[in-house]
This record gives sequence, C-alpha cells and structure tokens, in this order.
Amino acid sequence: MKKKTLKPLDKGVVILAMGNAYWGRWAYNLAMSLKYSSPEVKISLLYSGDGLNHIVDKSLFDKLIPVPPEHYTTDGRVQYLKAKTAIYKLSPYKETISLDADMVWLPKKSINDLFHELKDVEFTMANRSWMALESDLLTDAFGVWASPKHIKEVFNFKKGRFYNLSSEMIYFKKSKQISKLFSDASKLFDNESFNYTYFNNGMPDELPFTISMIKNEIYPHKDNYKPFYWESAEHLRLQGADLNNGFYAYSMGGHISHPMMKRTYDNYVRFYCNQFNQRFPFFWKDKRGWMPGRQNL
Repeated sequence: MKKKTLKPLDKGVVILAMGNAYWGRWAYNLAMSLKYSSPEVKISLLYSGDGLNHIVDKSLFDKLIPVPPEHYTTDGRVQYLKAKTAIYKLSPYKETISLDADMVWLPKKSINDLFHELKDVEFTMANRSWMALESDLLTDAFGVWASPKHIKEVFNFKKGRFYNLSSEMIYFKKSKQISKLFSDASKLFDNESFNYTYFNNGMPDELPFTISMIKNEIYPHKDNYKPFYWESAEHLRLQGADLNNGFYAYSMGGHISHPMMKRTYDNYVRFYCNQFNQRFPFFWKDKRGWMPGRQNL
C-alpha cells in the first residue's frame, strides 16, 4: 500500500520545548499570549525529554511533535540548540514562524500582523548587524560566536555577509532553496573544522545559520531587524505602554534577567492566565539557576 503523505497546513507557529520541563511551561505562556489576540493561529510544539511534563492543559497546541534524537545530538552528545536547524523538516506548515519559548507576545499585536508583514518574504531571521567578508576592515573582533576572518579562511569565502543573528525568531516559506539553507546549517553542527565560542555546552545555533547563509547567498530580508524587544541588548528599560511602539513580543533571552524584565514578563503572564482561567501562573526563573550550560556565562 502506498504511504499516505499529509499535505502541509498553510501557516502556523512552531515553538521548541527541549529537555527541561521549564521550556514547556514557558511555551505554554507564549501560546496563551499568541492565542489571546489570534485565537485561530495554529501552534505546534516541538519537544523532547521532559518538555511536555509540566503542561497539564495541552489544548492550546494544535500539534505535539516529538523531535527525533538525530536532530539534537552530535556523536551521542546532546545539543538541544541543534534542533533549530531541523525546524524546516519538522514544521507541518508551508509558512512558518519559529519562536523561542522564552518570550511573551504583546497584547496589542497579533501574530497575523507579523505574517502579513512578511507575506512577500521567503526567509528571514532577527539580526543585529553584519560585516562584509570582502571588506578591508574585516577583523576577528566582530563575530559574536566566531571570528569572521577565521570563517572566511576556513570555508574559502570570497564574499558574503557575516550576520550577528538572533534565532529567537525565524520565518520561512518551504522551498528547495530554504530547505538546503537549513540542511547545510544542520551539517555544520557536526563540522569540527572551525573554531567557535562554546555556548550551552555546545555550538551556538546562530553560527551555523550565519555560515549557511553565506554559502547559499540567502540573508535576512532586512538588516538590523529586531521585531521583538530584548532588554539585555537594548537597555532602554521599556515596559508597559512603551513596548507597544513597533514591537511584537518581549524577549527573555539570556542567562540572567534584570528584575524589571522579570516583573514585566510576570505581569504579562499573570494577565494572560486571567484571560485563560489558569489558576497557577508559571513565572520567570533565571536560566543560570537550573541550566548547567549557563552557570559559567
């Protein structure tokens, strides 16, 4: 009998909850915030390990998709960040927005607004600048996770843009070109030919994407694209109504958060829990306290 192939859904959101149950709880908070302004949005949770263990109500997720170990291990060593490079394969949607679980959507914005903003885009990722590899000013200092000069030499790149990426938001439409972009990024997790800064006991996921973008000549649709507010990078102390000025979500990226960030995140979670009749909110817990790979950062 011929195996039946399921047709991909039109569009939706994917969230990763890998390993620790806290990621699942944060994913639930994010799902509430997304469904508040867009109740019809499709959300798939990609999980492994204890990712689902603390989620009592799974009704906000349209699909629960287990992540096979080959997408988060390298030679038997667990690298949960590697799963970011597999979201193209794992997403059930033709058009996908991938969001990190450690953020909350802002109530004045809808995820549909972001889909509409990106309707003519094939691929993009949040980013905070780039450097031309052919520039005479190319140095070792620019790269966050690796030296651009070193990467240029190892991969024999003649030109290209070395981006400072933020993979907390990735948007893509399915196509052969974008499939190869993700596939090449995944292969780089198993590549020991270049030097990089360890993060979370392994390779930072943004670096393989940076290299794959150069290789495939596919880049973010907009330079310095920051659709979400991340206090740890901006240091503007924005909260409340100030966040409504062009931002879609509030990011809690990083190993430790300023008390104002915790307060802002917790206030949003409390609000959404009230809207969804959830009696037991899951508030913010700094990653340094429970993630071994973040304790020395």
